[in-house]
Amino acid sequence: MKRLAVIDIGTHSILYLLVEINPKNGVFVIDQIVRAVRLGRGVEDSGMIQDDPLKKAVHVLKDFVRQAFDQHVDQVIAVGTHVFRAAKNREQVREAIRKKTGLNIEVLSDREEARWSYLGAVYGRELDRSVLVVDIGGGSTEFIFGEGNQIEDLVSINLGAVNLTERCIHHDPPLKEEMNALTEVVYAMLPKSIYTFYQKGKQLIATGGTVTTLGALQLRSDRYDPNRVNGYVMSLEDLEDSMDQLLSVPISERKRLLRFDPARSDIILAGSMILKTILLAGKFKEVMISDQGLRLGIALRAFKLDSLHHQ
Repeated sequence: MKRLAVIDIGTHSILYLLVEINPKNGVFVIDQIVRAVRLGRGVEDSGMIQDDPLKKAVHVLKDFVRQAFDQHVDQVIAVGTHVFRAAKNREQVREAIRKKTGLNIEVLSDREEARWSYLGAVYGRELDRSVLVVDIGGGSTEFIFGEGNQIEDLVSINLGAVNLTERCIHHDPPLKEEMNALTEVVYAMLPKSIYTFYQKGKQLIATGGTVTTLGALQLRSDRYDPNRVNGYVMSLEDLEDSMDQLLSVPISERKRLLRFDPARSDIILAGSMILKTILLAGKFKEVMISDQGLRLGIALRAFKLDSLHHQ
């Protein structure tokens, strides 16, 4: 039996996952933590990771390394996603983090991120049809078309909840014109393959902080419960109702509504619009929410497992 900690450093959040591998029964999640740092704040405009969010990230990463040590892990893997791909000073940032935390961050390519997000999202699920997995992050969104654990196509766009908010939303609550402009940006960047995908009768699974937060909101949770959110099926109508609720109030009230993740209150609308646009473009009536994703996929890679089902 082996224990592994995976740390995913994203544009908005830093996520920690502790898993254990059992040769007979597969991978089990023991612990997971999410901390909002917003490492990608300002990267859209400056192309640089800024000092203040970097200091916050280092503080969180030190905590996660201590946590891993206390939990007696055999290995810690740290990966970086879009925020590192987009930042001109990524190598200086990686070196600063290495010196202060001991972590050597592996910067994933967009295709690597998409592949392992897909395999993490579908792991352990009984799927009777082909799947589109969408991973909505802070700085990018990955579209992964697959059949079981076989990936047919990967597309990544440099559009996420953080950089789309910074680009389009400047009022609280957002103006109608801002939301319309935001929608146009998303439609313009969607992969063309999504418009024909629905014709094959396929299933949509979505992962990422925006999606899991929306699931928790639908479930009227006081605290985030991954066991309830994971596998929850949300209809397009439910998504639209939640968006109407969030759009009608300022950030202060959105923080109350999202009490389980208040740091996401300013970017949830942009992320929600990405998801809604995907549903409309692909003519999907519902989406399955996955609390599994990149971190679990990286654990599967480490354990040399890429099967859909538990071993």
